[in-house]
Amino acid sequence: MTDRLHPGGVPRVPAGRRRLATAGAGLLLVAVCGLAAAWGRATLDTDGVAVAAAVSAVLLVVALRLWSRVRREVVTRPVLEGTVLTGRTPLGRHGVDLTRVHAAAVSWDAESRRVVALGLADDGGCAVVPWTQLQAMPDLAEVRRLLALRQEQRALVLPALVCAAWDLPALPGADATGPLPRDRVEQVLAGLTHAGSAAAVAAGILLA
Repeated sequence: MTDRLHPGGVPRVPAGRRRLATAGAGLLLVAVCGLAAAWGRATLDTDGVAVAAAVSAVLLVVALRLWSRVRREVVTRPVLEGTVLTGRTPLGRHGVDLTRVHAAAVSWDAESRRVVALGLADDGGCAVVPWTQLQAMPDLAEVRRLLALRQEQRALVLPALVCAAWDLPALPGADATGPLPRDRVEQVLAGLTHAGSAAAVAAGILLA
């Protein structure tokens, strides 16, 4: 793999589009929470409660996964094109340049004690890659080499969990999971979605 950029530059989902989509997906999640609560309350003492619970569970999972993928910039089917790690999102192709990555963090499942995803940030944005898909990449060795080089240059501190998984030396004081830059607008939208979902559930139960 040659050290060159993606021929069209780094593909990015514009921040404005992602924020609008995050808000829309959040509203969808709030609506589904309210409807599921109301439907469950209305059918609580009937034969339809099992159907209501099953359908509501499916709708909630779909809405939650969509909201999570949009707001966290999760890319699937990752590929390495030059030095650009890119993949698919619900809003289009999105990626980061591994020669410019300055922050990395992992999502960690404490119950299974496994890394779930790796988040990477360069000066143009962030991308979160599911760990199993990253590990299955044919170019994983090159991805690891480019990130290890950034760490050797002291331009990046890889999380200790990533270093352990990839048999790389961790820098002194490296955090186990690592920090990743946060979009303040996204944080506000996430807070509103959480509050709205809780309120929708309460309203659905009380008004059903």
